[in-house]
Amino acid sequence: MMFRKLKNRVAAQTARDRKKQRMTELEEALDSLQEENAKLAAENDALRESSGTLIQENSILRQRLETPTSEGASGNTPRVKSEPAVLSTPLQWEQTQAAFQLATYCVICLLALLMCVYVYVHVCFPVIMYLYRNI
Repeated sequence: MMFRKLKNRVAAQTARDRKKQRMTELEEALDSLQEENAKLAAENDALRESSGTLIQENSILRQRLETPTSEGASGNTPRVKSEPAVLSTPLQWEQTQAAFQLATYCVICLLALLMCVYVYVHVCFPVIMYLYRNI
C-alpha cells in the first residue's frame, strides 16, 4: 500500500512538472506571437502610409500627364481630356511604369500582411488560448 502511494505521488509530481513546463512553453509562444503581431501591425501601418503616399503621387503624376503642354495651350494641338495623355519621353514612361509596379507590389504586400494578421487573430491565437485554458 505504501509503495502504491509513493508511486502515485511521484506520478502526480511528474504530471505537475510536465504541466508547468507546457505552460511555460505556451507562455513563451504567446509572447513570441504577440511580438510578431506587434511587428506585423507596425509594418502594416508603414505599408498603408506608403500606399497612401504612392496613391497621392500617382494622382499627381496622372494630373501632370493630363495637363496640356505649352503647344496645346497655344491652340496648335488641342488635347482631349478624356483620352490618356501621351508620354513625351521614354523616361517618363519608365517612371510611370515603375511607380505603377511599386504601387502594385505595395498593395500585394499589404494584402499578404493583412492575411497573416487575420490568420493569427482568427486561428493561432484562439488555439493557443484554448490550449492554455485546458491544461
